[in-house]
Amino acid sequence: MLTIDRFEGDLAVCQQDDGTMINIKREVLPPDCAEGDALEAKDGIYTKKDNQLRRDQMKSKMQSLFAQKR
Repeated sequence: MLTIDRFEGDLAVCQQDDGTMINIKREVLPPDCAEGDALEAKDGIYTKKDNQLRRDQMKSKMQSLFAQKR
């Protein structure tokens, strides 16, 4: 799985599961991709994973972390 870290021009800078970063041409990604989206690559085809669930989980974790610091 890959996660889009950011866009730089016509490239998407993506983080792989092992933490390494790779660049992927934006034109080969689904057109509605955004920063933070998770992607799956299979045979050179990129598809979006269920990103709303991941975002909700991350939001909950962040809220929990900030609540502990108070």
